[in-house]
Amino acid sequence: MTVTRESAPTRRYAGTRDDPFPFGSNIEVWFEGKGNRDHWIFSAVSVTPDATAAVLAENRFNDPPAPGNQFFIARLSATYLGASSMRFRGSYRLRALGDSGIVYTTFANSCGAIPDELPNPEMFINGTIEGNVCWEIDSDDADSLKMFLQADQWNNDYRVWVSLVPGDSSAVGASTDAHLTTLSLSQITLHPAFVADTTTYAASVANGVSSTVVTASPRDPNASVVVKIGKIVDTDRTVELLEGTNIITVVVTAEDGVTSRNYTVAIYRETTSISSSTGTRGDPYALGSRAEEWFEGWRERDHWAFSVVGVAPDATAAVMAENRFNDPPASGNQFFIARLSATYLGAGSMNFRGSYRLRALGDGGIVYTTFANSCGVIPDELPNPEMFINGTIEGNVCWEIDSDDATSLKMFLQADRAWNNSVRVWMALTHNDG
Repeated sequence: MTVTRESAPTRRYAGTRDDPFPFGSNIEVWFEGKGNRDHWIFSAVSVTPDATAAVLAENRFNDPPAPGNQFFIARLSATYLGASSMRFRGSYRLRALGDSGIVYTTFANSCGAIPDELPNPEMFINGTIEGNVCWEIDSDDADSLKMFLQADQWNNDYRVWVSLVPGDSSAVGASTDAHLTTLSLSQITLHPAFVADTTTYAASVANGVSSTVVTASPRDPNASVVVKIGKIVDTDRTVELLEGTNIITVVVTAEDGVTSRNYTVAIYRETTSISSSTGTRGDPYALGSRAEEWFEGWRERDHWAFSVVGVAPDATAAVMAENRFNDPPASGNQFFIARLSATYLGAGSMNFRGSYRLRALGDGGIVYTTFANSCGVIPDELPNPEMFINGTIEGNVCWEIDSDDATSLKMFLQADRAWNNSVRVWMALTHNDG
């Protein structure tokens, strides 16, 4: 069988997050962990970065995107080359990521009914489908969006990445080396220690460290190096460190002018009012303070900065107004809402999973969970997207509590699994603690 591939390729792409296949490439993949028969060629044939008008015109019941967001459509083609038969399952296998660090899925970031949606028929060899997938994205991510094909719903270890930026191709003969040989920051120790193939680092410094000098050398002398603070280029590479989390990105662009690699360093500078609390049940972090934790007992990459940014001790009226099917709290109880912010600072990617990691305890000695003590449908619930470094979420969690506990409530963050009680971080939910 003859398969048409990208004509005259100029180099071999890794298909990783740092080195995605160019837009328009014909990409052949075997998902061997799923089965040898799961064998495909797929490509992004076109994109509509702002498809908002087209989506809203498709169905009058579609909701518009949130302020600052837009609908992004990618048109895909997929051909099955395996034995027997298979479905492409693009609805959950195709996900997107921009510079914000938030992973977009067609479920959590649905556009609603979209024009010419990618179908999902059963296919035998040489069966081909073509159609659109759509995500509601932050508009700032539109010019940096990459798409990845997930091997299956549970496997994050095998992903194939492709750029959704048209015109992403390399100059013939030019070097594609976008690695650093050195990366160091004055007065700062990187974790982990620098290795050229590792692109994500973290560090914490005392409040007295107010700036750092970035030293970064490319492996290829013809490559260029730019240091960015957010989206601002720092020309002298002396970075002022603000209190809290600072994200420094070192962008290496290879000689070909297209291939690039981002090295990201998340530096947490202590605040002048940093709490001396230990984050234990007896000495919780104060309401409004920022905690940074590595849950090393589960995964070294499980590294977060989080804080309680507000509380509504009696949110009963707000919860009841959110959904007419919500049940009222039991007699003597009330709904308690805490508003959380969480930023991921680890390597790889992770979900915060606040629904079972965040629990509460008052003087009554009873632990409240969002399952056993659910409030029902609540306003602006804390989302749970997959996040890469510097991805930030904010939203509400809610527990139905005994009203007598409202003035003594503490929250604890469970390390990870529901059965791991050895690593917990405690935060006060009132001004009486911390």
